[in-house]
Amino acid sequence: MASSSAAELKAPLERRVLAHTPGVVVCPSGLTAGELDLLIRHGDALPKESAPRKYAEVAAAKMPAFADVFLAMAKQECDADFAWLYEDQATAAVYTKVRDLIARVNAESFGFDLTGIGAPMQFTVYEEGQFYGWHSDMGAHTPVAHKLTLSLQLSDPAEYTGGTFETWVGHGRAPTAYPKERGTAILYPSYILHCVTPVTRGVRKSLIAWMTGPKFR
Repeated sequence: MASSSAAELKAPLERRVLAHTPGVVVCPSGLTAGELDLLIRHGDALPKESAPRKYAEVAAAKMPAFADVFLAMAKQECDADFAWLYEDQATAAVYTKVRDLIARVNAESFGFDLTGIGAPMQFTVYEEGQFYGWHSDMGAHTPVAHKLTLSLQLSDPAEYTGGTFETWVGHGRAPTAYPKERGTAILYPSYILHCVTPVTRGVRKSLIAWMTGPKFR
């Protein structure tokens, strides 16, 4: 797989800023169908962790006696499985394309002071009944300052029902739902509240990247 060419990087970025949701950019990721397939194959082969169990373990580290309580609470907030997609020989070209895309969108729309991807990208799987409740990516569970998040749609929308990515900016506005087209990238400041609605049929797979940098002032 080759990285983005100089011509591609200079071409105008096709993007959409949805009405009533300032600060969220939707655009094609630039990844080919073959690269999306590679990410799914690679992610499917990795051992998965339970999101609620992982967050409960973090919370229970300081209060072990309440581990069961924390797990019950976490299951009310989210239910998904994930794996860390590290950068290696198989994924290096995809990592390069993701970095290029984020750099372009940041330069054109956000202007954040970013230092790079702060952790391995997260391959997330939502099976029937699974969801992710309202949250931001700047919570106490993050060891570094997340500033800009990318959510990449890996699954074909025909493969599942539900599982809609939404953001909410408050101020009396309704949540905004986002496109499900395969290969679509959604980029937003990590402090924006977002969720994934319950999957009611099939399986939804996505890739998440968090860009870090000095804390917002």
